Amino acid sequence: MTVKAISLCGFLTLAMFGAPNAAPLPAGPGGVYDAAVRFGEALANGDAEHLGTALVRSRQGIEFTTGTDGQLHHEEPETPFDFYDVGADGRPWIAHEIEPLLGGLSRLADPKLGRPATRVTRAYADCPGERCSFVVVEFERVWGTGESARTVPMRATALLRWVGGEGTAFKLFHWHATPR
Repeated sequence: MTVKAISLCGFLTLAMFGAPNAAPLPAGPGGVYDAAVRFGEALANGDAEHLGTALVRSRQGIEFTTGTDGQLHHEEPETPFDFYDVGADGRPWIAHEIEPLLGGLSRLADPKLGRPATRVTRAYADCPGERCSFVVVEFERVWGTGESARTVPMRATALLRWVGGEGTAFKLFHWHATPR
């Protein structure tokens, strides 16, 4: 086998499986990756201040749905955002307004192991949308350390809307995380 063939095999292996200590993923189109990852970390850390600024507070501009006839229909949303996740106890955690979401932050804390750490393992943020975009993030929630640690592999889909202004310009209007 030639040096070129060995180099090509090594490159293809890294391209397919990633380097063991690869640099973090880039922010992705329009910052949706960064916004979703920071949202997930804020959930795990119980960071109510960040969560309060990371969510869309009004669905103004996202008021259409596709009907069974395949046509767009105007629809007034009943809530500003949709949040679906799973608490440390494995039970569903659902919120559609900021107060219930922030009031439920203790749901991610394990009574014995405390708050989880979040490790992103993979993300797909390739939507070219300028005003509305999505990202799929695969991550692990890890409670505790060492042999007593409990790890739950998760996947979240986030829909985000461009709002501009200070801080993260993309804000979430949908978060759906489940164990994988």
